[in-house]
Amino acid sequence: MFLRFQNLILRYIIFNVGAFFLILISTTFYCCNHKHVSRYRISGEITGDVPKYIYLYHGNERDSSKVTNGKFYFVGNVKSPVLASLDVPPVSTIEDPFYLENANIDIKVKVEKKDYKNLKVNFIKIEEFLGTETHNSQLEFESFKEKFSNSPDWNQRLYIWLKDYIAKNPKHPYGVDLLSRFARDSTLSFNQIKELYQLVDSTTNAKFSLAEIRKIILPAKRLVKGNNLQNFKLPNKDSIMVSTSKFKGKVLYIDFWASWCKPCRIKNKKLKNIYDHFKNHNFEVLGVSLDTDKKEWIRAMDLDGLQWANVIDLGGLQGRIAANFGITFLPYDMLVDPNGVIIGVNIDNAQLKLILNESLPE
Repeated sequence: MFLRFQNLILRYIIFNVGAFFLILISTTFYCCNHKHVSRYRISGEITGDVPKYIYLYHGNERDSSKVTNGKFYFVGNVKSPVLASLDVPPVSTIEDPFYLENANIDIKVKVEKKDYKNLKVNFIKIEEFLGTETHNSQLEFESFKEKFSNSPDWNQRLYIWLKDYIAKNPKHPYGVDLLSRFARDSTLSFNQIKELYQLVDSTTNAKFSLAEIRKIILPAKRLVKGNNLQNFKLPNKDSIMVSTSKFKGKVLYIDFWASWCKPCRIKNKKLKNIYDHFKNHNFEVLGVSLDTDKKEWIRAMDLDGLQWANVIDLGGLQGRIAANFGITFLPYDMLVDPNGVIIGVNIDNAQLKLILNESLPE
């Protein structure tokens, strides 16, 4: 009887210890596969016209991976989700860019080399993509769209879905890109677009989509001769805000430029001579950079020896200033009289000198 009781106790202990270790192993496995990942790790498979190398682009970043036995790998880090794409040299196009985030990502792509306009182009198609929360959101939205896009109240349903998603993810480019897409095809009303735009964090990296939305909801303060200048303020290289209202009472030449714009850099050299000649005669220049790289902007100012006030909109040609004034190319400029009235737009050096000679005191 005593031996039977001992055996029962032993079996109870073994069973419960085994169960404990089973729970421990399961918990450990779950934690290891669902903990926060601080880097992205892309494991890729490629079929079709398999190249020797494949490239990953996101933002201003570029990385390469050697393709071995149809497989490629990328490891890196992004501060926040960003739209990314793959590239196969020398020329390629991808059917669907994807959102890259810090996660363990599995991707399968197919490459087909085709003739297109006298070029050999690598057409890249993503056949499978797994591992990111953004992709799950995309699948959720596509399912939602398939279910309701033909319903009479699609407009309101879409508005509610976007409002919920953007409110929870104000910096995420996916929500902003969706808003831009449905703003441009007139699915959403003007007021709906405006309300949803207010939920977006302007520091999102979806700069192009932001610019497209602004073109719709913000009336362009067009640079037209005879109009009053709509004052704006931007930071200088020391992050001090400078407003155009500071120059009221003087003839102000506003020069929109960027470090990467060669005609702008040539213009800077010629503008220096004009500035040196008229700077003591109630004349000022304000350089407005539409660079997206602050270091390159500062470097260009130093190389060109710019002595006048300079500010920057890091949104570039997709930023707030370009959208507000309808600027789509560089260089771009305007001349404003002491009362804030625009007296010239995109004038050459000869015209600028003529106007200054006529309008400034001796």
